[in-house]
Parts: sequence; C-alpha cells; structure tokens
Amino acid sequence: MPRPSTTRTDSALPLIRPTAAELPEPISAQYKWSGTTEPMTSDWVEQLLARTWKPTLSVIAADGFPDFGRAGNGLRPFTRLKLSVRLPPTCDARAAVAALQEALTTDVPYNADVSFDDLQCAAGWNAPSLSRG
Repeated sequence: MPRPSTTRTDSALPLIRPTAAELPEPISAQYKWSGTTEPMTSDWVEQLLARTWKPTLSVIAADGFPDFGRAGNGLRPFTRLKLSVRLPPTCDARAAVAALQEALTTDVPYNADVSFDDLQCAAGWNAPSLSRG
C-alpha cells in the first residue's frame, strides 16, 4: 500500500525542543491517569511531538458489541467502528484517506462486507518558515 508522504518529525524538532522547554509541566500532566498507569514516555519533547506531529488512529465509537456484563465468546452479526485519525500537519489528508480506505477495503478477510463512509477530512496547519533578511 502506498503511504502518503509526510515531513519527518526531524523538521519539527528545532521548534518543538524550545517549546517543550517553556512548558510549566509535561503534556502528560494534563491527563488523569488510572491507578499506576504512566505515559508512554516521560520525555517532554516526545510528548509534545506525539501531541502535535505524530499520527494517531483511535476508535472513538463502536456498534455491534454486547454490553460488558453479557459479553461472551461468540460471533457477532456485525461490527461498526468510527475511527479518528490525526495526521502530521504536513501530510496530504486526501492521500492519507485514500490509503486508509484502500487498506481497509482491499483483501478483506473471509470476504466480509466492509464499507468506508461518513468521511470528514481536513489538512493540518504548519507555520511556514520565515525568511531571515
């Protein structure tokens, strides 16, 4: 599957490092962690990169699953997921959507019916470099 081109996070590091140094606390301090759960990294720069430049794929809604108390080891008649994808600011959103659609609808296991709809996409924003003159 072709991957949409993105600018590597290396290009963001010269801006991210001083920004992270100015933060009063790490990004992870904004979240209430359950029990002894910790963030994936304690590095403030990596946390800021993950929040602003690194892509994420999240399941934000699901249908077709039984309630927790009634769940068992059995087949479901259908599963429906609503996904949210965060892209790096310089990634071509339309190309990313096309690549995701191809990945989810091509060579589907067991000839399952897969649809890809209710689509919304938007490009990220990246401040242009300022010329020094």
